[in-house]
Amino acid sequence: MVNEKEIVITRPDFETATWYGSQWLKKAVDDFTRLGLHVTDLAGDLAVKSEVEKAIDTYNPVYFTGVGHGNADVFTGQNYNKIFVTCDCQKLAGRDSYLLSCMTAQRLGGDIINKGGLSYQGYWISYTFVVERVEDEDIDNYDKAFCDTVCFSQFLYGRTATVADAFYLRKELARLWVKFWEKVGGGSAVIKWITHDELTEGEDKDSKLYGDTTRRRTEEIWHRPAVMLIRKPRVKVNAPVTVAIAVACPQKCDLSGKTVQLIDHEGNVVAEKTLKLFQNGLYWTDFFTITFSNYGKFAYKAKFIGDETHPTEESLPQVFLVQGECTVKGTVTDAETKEPIQGATVRGGGKSTTTDENGNYELKVLAPATYTFTASKTGYWSQSKRLTVEPDKTYTLDFELKKKKVYTLKVTSTPITGLKISVNWKEYTTPYEGQFYERDWVRLYFPSPQTKDSAVYTFVKWLEDGSTSQKKYVYMTKDMTWTGVFTGGPERKGQPSESPVVTVTIHPKPEAEPTELTLTLDKTEYTSGEKMTLTGTLTFKSDGAPLPNRTIEIYENNNKIGTAKTDETGKYKYVHTAPEVKEDTEYNYQAKFAGDA
Repeated sequence: MVNEKEIVITRPDFETATWYGSQWLKKAVDDFTRLGLHVTDLAGDLAVKSEVEKAIDTYNPVYFTGVGHGNADVFTGQNYNKIFVTCDCQKLAGRDSYLLSCMTAQRLGGDIINKGGLSYQGYWISYTFVVERVEDEDIDNYDKAFCDTVCFSQFLYGRTATVADAFYLRKELARLWVKFWEKVGGGSAVIKWITHDELTEGEDKDSKLYGDTTRRRTEEIWHRPAVMLIRKPRVKVNAPVTVAIAVACPQKCDLSGKTVQLIDHEGNVVAEKTLKLFQNGLYWTDFFTITFSNYGKFAYKAKFIGDETHPTEESLPQVFLVQGECTVKGTVTDAETKEPIQGATVRGGGKSTTTDENGNYELKVLAPATYTFTASKTGYWSQSKRLTVEPDKTYTLDFELKKKKVYTLKVTSTPITGLKISVNWKEYTTPYEGQFYERDWVRLYFPSPQTKDSAVYTFVKWLEDGSTSQKKYVYMTKDMTWTGVFTGGPERKGQPSESPVVTVTIHPKPEAEPTELTLTLDKTEYTSGEKMTLTGTLTFKSDGAPLPNRTIEIYENNNKIGTAKTDETGKYKYVHTAPEVKEDTEYNYQAKFAGDA
C-alpha cells in the first residue's frame, strides 16, 4: 500500500518557464507541509529521473506532481532530463499524478494508467502562460491566474477532495480569474491563455483527467477549506485595489453565507465579507476594493471563519507591492543611420506602447521598482535595458536597434518537384524560395504521402541532416538549401557498381592515465540552510595537466547529491545547501570522477 501522507514533487529550475513553475509548486510544497504531509521536494538539480525513482522507492508516495517540459511521450526535469517516458512510467503504478507540462495527456497519461497508475491529470495541448518576467515571482501580476489555478487542485487533493473534484474546481478558479481580469482590464493575454490551458473543452483540447476519478488521497474525510486571495500583487498607492476571496470545501459543502476576512500584515481585519456561490462548489465574496496609503511590500492573508463542520483556515501569505507612478520616455533609432524608427514596440513594467513617426515613446509604470525595458521591431535586433525607478520622477531611456541580416531559404524535393510544403503554416509547392531575418525560426513541413502524376510519394528524410521527421525547425544563420527526400513513384532499377578502395591506418586506443581529484569546502562549520561552496580540480598525476569538460559527482554521506563540470583549467564548483539538523551533526563530502570510457 502507498503511504497516503507522502508526496513527491519535482521543481526543475534552469530557464524562465521552469523558474516560474518551480516558484508555483513551492506554494504546493508549503501547503502540503502545513497539512502535516511529508514532501520530498526535488528542486533544481535534484529534479532528475534517478532522484525521483529513489524517492518513490524510499517513501512510496500516494501522489507525484511536478513541473517540466514535455511532449506526447515524455515528461522532463532539470535540463530536459527524461523522468517519465511512454512505456517507462511504471513507477507511478498505484499512485495519483499531476504533470504540469505540455502534451503528456496525448499518450503518456494514458500509458501511466495502463501501467497501473490510479489517476492522472495533465495537458493535451502545449501549456502556455503569460508573465511579466520580474525578479520576484510573488509580485508578477500576470502569472497569478496560472499559479493559483495549478495550486488549487493540489491544495484540494491534499485536503482529501476526490481527484475529479480537485480537477474541476481548478477549472472553476480559472473561470474566476477570467472574470477578475475582465473586471480590472489589461489582461487580454492572461484571459486568452488561461482559457487555452483550462477552459477550451474538446477531445483534443486543454487539460485531461484519466483513471479512477473518485479516488481520494486517504479514506479519511476532511472539511478543511482551501482559501485563495484573488488580486494583482503590484498596486498603486492611494488607489482602489480590486480583490476577491475564493473558498472551496474539499467535499463541496454549501458555504453560502459563511464569513471570510482579509487580514493585513499586522494581523488587523481589513475587510469582512460573506461568501456566495460562484459555481459548481466554488464560493467567493464578489469583488471588493481596498486602499493602501503607504509604499512598501505587505503580506496579507484571506481567512475563512470556521463553523461546527469546517475549521478556520487561512490562505498562504499573499504579497502586495504598493507603489507610486513614474514616467519612462525616450526615442528608438536605427543604430547605423540614426534615423527614428516608427512602430517599434517598447515594453517594461507590465506596460507596452509603440513609437510615433519621430521614434518617440512614453510609458507610465509603477515605482519604486527595477524593470527591464525592451525595444523591438521586425527586422531589427531587440535591445533591453535595466532601470531602477522612483515614484513621481521622469526617466529618459533611448534605444538604438541594429538591423538583422536577411538570408535566403530554399526548399526542394527529390526525386521530383511540385510536392506540397508548409512554411510557417502557409502552403507552397517545391521548389520554394523565401527570405527571412537572421536567427528567425522557420517551420518546414512536408505532408506525406503525396500524389503527383498518379504516383504516390512517401517522405523519408531531410537531406542536410538525415532526420526522418516530417517537420523541421530552421534557425536562420546563413543562406540555406534544404531538400526533402521521398520514396515511391515509378520503380527505378540500378546496375551493379563498386566503390574505389580506400586504405586507412587503425591505431590502438590510448590507455587511461592516472588522475588526481581534489575537494575543498569554503569552511568547516555551517548552519542549516546556509550555502556551502565545494571546489576542486581534476588533473593528470604525471604532469598536472587539467582534464576539462569532465563530469564530477558530488556525494554527501555516500549519497549522490549532484554533479559539476570542470572548466578549461580542470576546476569545478558546486553550491549546496547545508542540511536541516536538530543538533550538531557531522557530514562527509566526497567528489568522484568515473574516468573516461
